[in-house]
Amino acid sequence: EAAKPAMEGVAEVEGISCKTVYDFIKEEISNWSVEKASEVTGVSPEDIRELARIYEFCKRFGEMWNNERK
Repeated sequence: EAAKPAMEGVAEVEGISCKTVYDFIKEEISNWSVEKASEVTGVSPEDIRELARIYEFCKRFGEMWNNERK
């Protein structure tokens, strides 16, 4: 069971429903606008958007690379 831990979803642990940290973080992040993140971090909205584009590109590239390795 621990060999393939769940990244998303809800699991029962000793009779208690628990969501993954990943799901919790996704929910929390969805409440933040780029402008709010900029105010809190001091990073410009433009840089945040560019970093998001880079992250998405790298994520897609990584998925493509992993699929080719299978």
